Amino acid sequence: MLVIIIGHRRLLFALVWYDVDGENIPTNSVTVVLLQSVDPVECPVNPEHKMMQQSLDKHLKYCPLMSCGYSKTEIVSLLCL
Repeated sequence: MLVIIIGHRRLLFALVWYDVDGENIPTNSVTVVLLQSVDPVECPVNPEHKMMQQSLDKHLKYCPLMSCGYSKTEIVSLLCL
């Protein structure tokens, strides 16, 4: 069996291939399993920005400065990232 976890937007899937004959894993033996569906969180700086909870910390490093007109290059220089 081969399992691949894929995240897409608010969904987390597992693609599962079953080894039927011990040699090849045919493409018609794939099962897709929905592992998780997560609602996005709202940015406290700009409520129109939505993202996954795990992305919020990184987003909050950039968003306040970008809303003040700084470019990503300037922000990287300011934050020494």
